[in-house]
Amino acid sequence: MAKITKECKEVLEKTEWLAIGTAGEKGVHLVGTWGSYIQTLGIEEETIYIPVYGFNQTEQDMKNGSKVEILCASMDVDGAHGAGQGYRLNGIAKIETSGDKVSQTKELFPWARALLVFKVQSMIPLL
Repeated sequence: MAKITKECKEVLEKTEWLAIGTAGEKGVHLVGTWGSYIQTLGIEEETIYIPVYGFNQTEQDMKNGSKVEILCASMDVDGAHGAGQGYRLNGIAKIETSGDKVSQTKELFPWARALLVFKVQSMIPLL
């Protein structure tokens, strides 16, 4: 796994939303979530936690071996050409339905049925 860089973590801590992509028999599948959700759960050295409500196709794609990509951006972080920086994160993920982190997630987000645990393998700066 890859350690999340300081620059990437700053974007994750300031992003409003994330797009989460998988691939499966039906092609590319995208879901989204709010940045405040990952910010509330905390961003670890190489791991991002995302509360899960639906994500049924995402879960199926992951069970079938799909890698996961996350796209995030923030206008509040300077990029190479002025305001705005983004990242495309590649990695592996699983959906957990039990454990301490899942219990914590369900306390913070009562609507959550599970927790998506994303392990970063690479980060590509955008913008």
